[in-house]
Amino acid sequence: MAKIKLAITQVKEVQKIGDKGAEKLAFKAKNFEGKELWYSTFRKSLFSAIKTNQEIEADVTIESKEVDGNIYTDRKVTQIYEGGEAVAKGQPSKQGFQGYRDSPESRASIELQTAFKGVVELMVANIITRDEPLGKVAIAWALGKFGVKETQPLPKENKPITTPVAPALIPAESPKELELAKEAEMITEGQTQTIRDLADKNNIKDEVRAFMKFRYHKANTSLLTKAEASELIGLIVKGEIKRLTGEEKSN
Repeated sequence: MAKIKLAITQVKEVQKIGDKGAEKLAFKAKNFEGKELWYSTFRKSLFSAIKTNQEIEADVTIESKEVDGNIYTDRKVTQIYEGGEAVAKGQPSKQGFQGYRDSPESRASIELQTAFKGVVELMVANIITRDEPLGKVAIAWALGKFGVKETQPLPKENKPITTPVAPALIPAESPKELELAKEAEMITEGQTQTIRDLADKNNIKDEVRAFMKFRYHKANTSLLTKAEASELIGLIVKGEIKRLTGEEKSN
């Protein structure tokens, strides 16, 4: 539990909770960082000390809960101090909603979502690809959340890669929409520059061109898809391009 100073900027009307006489008072206040956030309390003895444009010192507990897959944060005021003295006497009652307490299921779900976000950031930064173990697990988890099964097999090494068709939430209904969907899968400028920089750094520009021709049947990086570019970057980083190009020439 943290004791912090708050500058109250807005106070809501007292809200009745349930049918047992519980009441909740929510208010917005700026903390010591200048951030304006919502706080609340179920202790009726504190209501009179919560007023707009007033600064208070309060004990605040911060808890997170999951509702329908979304994470919400509750900042509960359990005590307020005036002149160093506690306003409310005794222990706080157990009013309000208690059912969302930090359950093992909730913690596990939060940890999974945090891990998924971290893997996505690694893929966006081209540090890992969707074909690596972490990428596969993250994509399978996300598709499962949407009730979608991944039926298209992942490309095998030394096999030409075909351009994947991204599942659309709204089916394309016109040639223009189909064209836009296709363009969304093309290589980004950042990926293009990364491939050039890595090829120059490792002195393998010719090998990269040869690899793209037999692997993707494309002679220019601008024709690659995002997935192809991600795989190519990963193979360059791992030092696999020369080996794979040499194997292809020997076949």
